[in-house]
Amino acid sequence: MVTVSDEDRWASVEQLLHDETIRLNVRIAGLFTLLFAQPLTSICQMHTGQVDTTDDDQVLVAFDREPIEMPPVLADLVGITPDTAMR
Repeated sequence: MVTVSDEDRWASVEQLLHDETIRLNVRIAGLFTLLFAQPLTSICQMHTGQVDTTDDDQVLVAFDREPIEMPPVLADLVGITPDTAMR
């Protein structure tokens, strides 16, 4: 098990949210791990059908049965089209 300090974790979150030199799929996977405790094996098996939007443009991701509303900046990264949702 790898442990990191809260400070390092939040620094990594900030970098993944804003560093456009990191591939989009890596950014999203890292954020799903850091923010929602999703294991990489589960993230690798995700499909675009697990991503949806509401009528008021909120992005929802279903890691399990209940979809979770994404924070605005992460929602922008995830997007909703198959081309951008899980690149």
